[in-house]
Amino acid sequence: IRQNFSGISEEDIFDLAGARGTLSILINNLHRPKTMMAGNWAIQTAKSIAIAYIRHAAQQATIAPINVDSIIRIEPGQLNKLAAQVPFPLTKGDLSQVSAIKEIAGLLEAPYPMNALLSADVGTGKTVCYGLIAAAAQRLGKRVGVLIPNSILANQAGAEIRDTFAESKVIITHEKMKGSDIPWHLNPILVGTTKLFGLCKKQGWVPDLLIVDEQQKTDEKQRRTLCGPHTNVLETTATPISRSMALLEHGNKSLIQIEAQHADKKISTEIISNDPAARAALFGDLKKAVAAGEQIVIVYPKVAGSSANDMASLTTMQELWERNFPGQTIVLHGKMTDAEKIAVMERIRNRDVQIIITTVILEIGITIKNLRHLMIVRPDRVGVFTLHQLRGRLVRNGGEGRFLMYLQEAVKDETRERLDLLCKTNSGFELAQLVMER
Repeated sequence: IRQNFSGISEEDIFDLAGARGTLSILINNLHRPKTMMAGNWAIQTAKSIAIAYIRHAAQQATIAPINVDSIIRIEPGQLNKLAAQVPFPLTKGDLSQVSAIKEIAGLLEAPYPMNALLSADVGTGKTVCYGLIAAAAQRLGKRVGVLIPNSILANQAGAEIRDTFAESKVIITHEKMKGSDIPWHLNPILVGTTKLFGLCKKQGWVPDLLIVDEQQKTDEKQRRTLCGPHTNVLETTATPISRSMALLEHGNKSLIQIEAQHADKKISTEIISNDPAARAALFGDLKKAVAAGEQIVIVYPKVAGSSANDMASLTTMQELWERNFPGQTIVLHGKMTDAEKIAVMERIRNRDVQIIITTVILEIGITIKNLRHLMIVRPDRVGVFTLHQLRGRLVRNGGEGRFLMYLQEAVKDETRERLDLLCKTNSGFELAQLVMER
């Protein structure tokens, strides 16, 4: 808290938040409240301070100082040449891929580092947009890094950039990679998870352009250590975090949006209570989908349970699903090695299995073609933005999909209202606005 509000006294921090108390009292009651009232006070005060910091950061934000070293001037002809290599037509018009690419290129020409957010919902093709810009910048001799929250998506996005723009050298970093494994002299586009920090720091490699895919999943201060005073930063997300929304409105962050979809899709969102009739109907629907040869994703909140009967545990419930659908289930979770995850994804994409039992690792960017049914068990334990990202895995190639939020037990009205936000809109940007308004 003190670090975020540098130069501001403890009393002023609480005044900004419209709260009363001291930091020591707040921290003690957040972690070891003696009463329910004290705990609730601490939670509300922490939320108030978080909101105050967002406002404070937005008010303090200013236009970056002039730095001509940040300029990356990409000629329109080069953009058109790279666009011609994309294996499908880019969307055109307002809030399209073409308009987004032009806007990013325009910001890169300014004599100060770009600080921009590409807000693009699932299915709008933001990877191709930032991949094209990355390829163009690299061909001008610029250093380009792409920071991605997990290894599955890093492999997927890196392969897409490499396959689409074949002349571009792309290196996908992994957990066992060493600096000597990277041909630095070829100036490759570096794509990877936080492993990038260690590799680049040892090499003294500072990007001219840093692309942060799904910015809500990475730490801003950690990202800043990778940047120099001239580094252009492009963040991307379907659901901007509240701090970014405040900076878009009051600060110096530029907003670029894509809304045009490549495929015509319709996704229904349902909250299903745990009563016998609803549970039987749900199981019947999923059984019909499997019989029709369709794939289903079932997301559980944790890998291992506290007991053998833990109904929120992936490992416990996988045994139940396997008994009902022998040979048709597979497990995917974050405790697997990168090699195990890649092998599982290969089986899923080859349609060797129909029921994928997983955790929220599936949230970010992972593509399962023609997925039409996705069920979240205990959605009350999952954040709104994560739920929206999971919903985005459905019908990537178009069609109708069902997003099911299955409540294993009764929840508070406040939790139900939070889940209802997902039933109100399928737009990530609108959802972010609704969350901020709450």
